[in-house]
Amino acid sequence: MKQLQREDIHSLAKHSQLSGEQVEQALQQHVYQDKKSWADFLRISLLVLGIGFLTSGLVFFFAYNWADLPKFGKLAIVQGLLLLVSLLAIYPKFSTLTRQLLLSSAAVLVGLLFAVFGQIYQTGADAYDFFLAWTLFIVLWTVISDFPPLWLFFIGLLNITFYLYVDQVARHWEETLVFSILFVLNLLPLVFAELWNIQRRKQVIPQYFINMMALAALTFATIGNLHYILTGHTEAPLLPGISLAVYALGIGFGLRTKSIFYLASISLSIIIITTGLIVENIQSEFGILLASIFVLLSISAVIYYILQLLKHPGYETRK
Repeated sequence: MKQLQREDIHSLAKHSQLSGEQVEQALQQHVYQDKKSWADFLRISLLVLGIGFLTSGLVFFFAYNWADLPKFGKLAIVQGLLLLVSLLAIYPKFSTLTRQLLLSSAAVLVGLLFAVFGQIYQTGADAYDFFLAWTLFIVLWTVISDFPPLWLFFIGLLNITFYLYVDQVARHWEETLVFSILFVLNLLPLVFAELWNIQRRKQVIPQYFINMMALAALTFATIGNLHYILTGHTEAPLLPGISLAVYALGIGFGLRTKSIFYLASISLSIIIITTGLIVENIQSEFGILLASIFVLLSISAVIYYILQLLKHPGYETRK
């Protein structure tokens, strides 16, 4: 049986003869968290904070004491910590979450190791080489960890590596083309995650991962389309068409799955792009006035439409 949500109980209370006590009991049973849930939340939060602060402390330790540490000491400390954290990550008596967090910490320490090595021996490598090596050396850990935050970290490294490669090597690439590639690079994990969840597999990819990838893809699509409109360059002429198709599919998918997040974020991107189109084609005070009126009316219309959708059952189940 599907887990009852808060809006389901409110709808039942509105259209039935349930008493206040029955509604409160249903909320306590299906919606409100019990003491065990709060204890688990605090335990996990403190664990995440502890490992996160430990990893950050190591980074700042090297930054502050860099001049006072010998070369061997620098490498020995970071390699020893990386080995220790990696061994703890495979210790079977730890919970799955603890091992995943330790593996994520080890992934960060890999970058610290490369940074320390590069600073000591002045390898002269470009910045994108550093991030590329970092990305490649944590691929296996990312795959076997099955941990969405580590996947977000890995995809973030991919984005940084590509952008730095363009900035340092492929400088002749036009910016619209760069943002088009970044748009597709972040769109692919989003599509994969949605298709994975549609198949209703045993382990569902969490919604925060999907939302983060959607925001990244929409950001790059918005910037790329604005650059295409404002500069008039045509090295990536397919971006507007691809964006339009993806946006149409996203809105349709959002309506089908009752996702307010998709409807709101895609609408905001369309408003921004259309505003840029108005300003570029009507380069006058009237164009600015028209763009301002368009923004005001379009955002109001989107808000009104979303509020109307929220009145229907089910639109609160997926943000």
